Amino acid sequence: MPRLRIPVTIGAIALLAAGSLVPVISATAADPTSTPTETSTPTPTLTDTPSPTPTPTETASPTTITTSVSANPVAENSVVTVTVALASAGDTTGGTVELLADGASQGTAPVVANAASFAFRTQNAGVHTLTASFGGTATASAVTADTQYTSIAATRVTVVGHIRDAASGKGIKGARVSVTPTVAGHGVASSVLTSATGRFELSVVPGQYTLRAVRAAKYYVPSSAFVHDFAAGSRVRINKRMSIGGQISGRVYDPSGGKLANVAVALQRPGTDDTVVASAVTDSTGAYYLRGLTPATYTIRYTDLSGTYKTEYFDSADSKATAAAVSVAYRQKVTGRSAVLAAK
Repeated sequence: MPRLRIPVTIGAIALLAAGSLVPVISATAADPTSTPTETSTPTPTLTDTPSPTPTPTETASPTTITTSVSANPVAENSVVTVTVALASAGDTTGGTVELLADGASQGTAPVVANAASFAFRTQNAGVHTLTASFGGTATASAVTADTQYTSIAATRVTVVGHIRDAASGKGIKGARVSVTPTVAGHGVASSVLTSATGRFELSVVPGQYTLRAVRAAKYYVPSSAFVHDFAAGSRVRINKRMSIGGQISGRVYDPSGGKLANVAVALQRPGTDDTVVASAVTDSTGAYYLRGLTPATYTIRYTDLSGTYKTEYFDSADSKATAAAVSVAYRQKVTGRSAVLAAK
């Protein structure tokens, strides 16, 4: 009979009354067909980490504005200082202030020592509103406030002078002399025609103006414009000289030699600037004249307004880039700048 093999495990030791040690044996029969049991490792439970306590957002302190004019009331169209003072528990440093006069922006200025300053030209006589707007900073809130000032009528300015021909020195009759405020609302535009001797006289409110003389009928080149400050009560003398401009002329034909009317002729400067500096339309004989031209070099473009013929440039060029240049001087008459337009 085969012997049974029993694995033994010493699990404990019993102590007998006699004091001798006897091993306590426990036996377990092994099942040769059993598979060792796999012990699973428990999955740890995830615990949500509490979110950090948010830092309170810093609130910008309220800001107040006080706007003052160095003189109020003040003469119309005179220069004054406008000061915008800021008051806030926050820091206004680094901010800017925009100033508006009757809704029109007068520019912006940086805040220095809680204030912004503007050199401001007062408007025409009347009551006007100044609006100051502070854009705010991280610690000083934005704010806008209005204040009013009064401009009063000032003693007018007398502007006198002569317009003369640059070549002969004689006075030019019928030239229109005009003065225009450089900024709307800061002066009043005015104009007058010169007398037989070329003399003119204007009475205007004080302010900063652009003056120019024009005599189109005799083909004079308009005088160069210049800016002048007219102070209250002053008398200003201005003399200008004008020159008769150059002239470019020619005719436009169809391919059979017929004269083409209703062709737009445009004068442009070479290069990328496509501004038309002078223009004309051919008459029934196909002729055109461009007069009163400032001495310069130009290109000429011909455009059939009926749409029957192709647009071209002088001389037989299909683009401005390949067009022939035409130069003209004061009083010079450049003729024969003609074109033959091809049918589309």
